[in-house]
Parts: sequence; C-alpha cells; structure tokens
Amino acid sequence: MNLLRIPSLCLLALAAACTPLYFTQPQPADAPALEAFPEDLLGVYDDRQDGGRVRVAPGQAVLVMRDPETGTVEEEVYALSDSVVLKAIGTKYLFSLRAEQGWVVLLLEPRRRGRLLLRGMNALQDRDIHLAKAVMRVDSAELDGSQYYFADPSRAELDAFLRRGGFSQQQADLRRAKER
Repeated sequence: MNLLRIPSLCLLALAAACTPLYFTQPQPADAPALEAFPEDLLGVYDDRQDGGRVRVAPGQAVLVMRDPETGTVEEEVYALSDSVVLKAIGTKYLFSLRAEQGWVVLLLEPRRRGRLLLRGMNALQDRDIHLAKAVMRVDSAELDGSQYYFADPSRAELDAFLRRGGFSQQQADLRRAKER
C-alpha cells in the first residue's frame, strides 16, 4: 500500500484555508502527472515540530491529523488521481489538489540529509500574491466576502515564481527517521 502520513496537517483543509491563490490546472501544466511517489520521496519521516510521523510509499497519501488537546486522530486519504496530482519540476515536486475554487498547489522539496520540506502559499502577508503578479497574469474575484486570486502560468512563469521564492510558507520540515 502507498502511504504518506502527515501528522497534525490536514493537507487540503490547511492549504485551502491558507491559499488565496488558486491555479486553473495542476502545475506545472506542461508536465505529465506521476503515477506514484518517486524514489527520492519514499521513506519514513519525523515531524519534529509536533512529534508526528510521515510514511511515504508509491501511490496514495494518507494524512493523519492529531488533536494535541484531545489526542483524537483523524485520517484523510488522497489517492493520486484526476483530483490529486503529483508532478516533477526539476528536483522538486508540485502536489496539486482540486478544491472548489480551483487547484491548491503545494511544493514538496527533498533536501540533503533526509529532509523533506512541504511549502504552501503565504496568505498572511500576501507575499506569494505579489510574487505571482510580478511574473504572471493573476485574475481576482470576491467570493463569499473573501478575495481570491487565480493564475494559469506558463512553464517559464512558474519557473520564475519558484526562483523568486514562491510557495514561501513552510508547512512542515520533515526529517528521515532513523531505523528502529
């Protein structure tokens, strides 16, 4: 079975709540969707911020949320599909999740020494909105009293967004677990 376990993160709910920028399609638009999580993402990781654990194996994502007050554990399953898409962009990966308004996109960044960074949009300071507007066309709309932004970048525009520090909100800094 193919699992990605992320304690204390409900990936879609967290990303959607923190993302004022939606994409019109999975990113990068010109890259093929991967059918499984690649070798460099596979393994077991510790989330040292909350003591959780992440297990990555090919094909689906099971996200485990722990309520620190009650200890309640909830799981959400995201199987790679037409609504949950993983694409490579250089040595990084973009994890696109279909939401009501469009596509929420998160950056998965394998690092040296067994680290895996998960990055999303910085909604609090609108930093990513300003970066996006500097390199691509961004449309806006007000829905239910909230401002939303929509983009459909070319590959060159997406690359420029990443080079300038797009996906600036670190969601998790995971470290490969030691064998037990």
